[in-house]
Amino acid sequence: AKSHSTLKINSMKAIIRLLYCALLTAACICTAEDAKDKNALKLAFLAPNYISSPNAAAFNGAKGSATELQARFGEKIEIQFLSAEDSAEKQIGQLESLYLQGYAGAVVFPVKGAKNNISAAAQTLAENGFFISIVGEEINAKYIAGCVSTDPSKFAQALREQISKLSGGAKIRPVCYFYTTGEKQELDFSEQKLLSEYLAPHLSFKQFSDIIQPLNPLKLIAFEYYSVYAEQNKIEIARYDNYGEIFFSPKLLADIAPIKKDTDRHYAICIGVLPQFEFFLSSGMLDACIYDDFYGWGYIGARILLEKIHAPNPAEAAPQNKLLPPIVATPENLKLFVDDWKKWLK
Repeated sequence: AKSHSTLKINSMKAIIRLLYCALLTAACICTAEDAKDKNALKLAFLAPNYISSPNAAAFNGAKGSATELQARFGEKIEIQFLSAEDSAEKQIGQLESLYLQGYAGAVVFPVKGAKNNISAAAQTLAENGFFISIVGEEINAKYIAGCVSTDPSKFAQALREQISKLSGGAKIRPVCYFYTTGEKQELDFSEQKLLSEYLAPHLSFKQFSDIIQPLNPLKLIAFEYYSVYAEQNKIEIARYDNYGEIFFSPKLLADIAPIKKDTDRHYAICIGVLPQFEFFLSSGMLDACIYDDFYGWGYIGARILLEKIHAPNPAEAAPQNKLLPPIVATPENLKLFVDDWKKWLK
């Protein structure tokens, strides 16, 4: 039988998940009924899915930008959220139909595998007076308003700096964890293609290799949940001396199971974040999270889209491509982390 404390923890996790999903649903779900002003400039925000904190944050960034820019452009601006339900085909279909419904453009957070088709459709859409901006990806297409994503060189720099700071200048050997839903896989640096897939979109294989290989990592391994792996390998982990842990996906910690304290572990860093990670940061289980400025993506993505639409000759306006620095959250700046996510998921 489960102990009272275990049941209490599981109950708290369930409540957190329910509240989180409710926040995202409230932040994201819009319908055609929301577009009440027929004279408003209509924009759409095309997201991969509903239940994702990056989608909600980017959408709220786009909404905030549209609201602020109404005075500048002298018109009401409405923006509607549309989910592609993780279907690249559905997302392309949404783009192709929106201009027929009177929309002026869309901020697009591409579904995985959709960006080439979006690039191909951009010219036809622009010729019909419908413009798009891209967030979270770089797409080379002269007919789009522009792309907003994270600067990969600054992301690599942030990781390097956190490792150095948390290691106190010593050469601490890291254990590198990657996310997979398949069988557990032990990896090495010869598996460049697979590692590149696990590292995308934040780091290239070369960036990863340049940072990690000189540190002589203890292990590179892919699995689904760290809590399960840590329990199954607790004896091996207990034998590690002077080591660090780097989680190369927030999904590894998505079950919000506590990370066991270890005096031999100098640091625990996560690449990517979930808003629930306040729990890990406030308790010191994670020393740093390095992640994308999702709200900034949406905010700037909507701004460059509106500047394209209102340009004297929109079809000739050059794309505005922006690379934003990553955000680094630590226990020391926890209040900023919490305040950001309150705004991002409002």
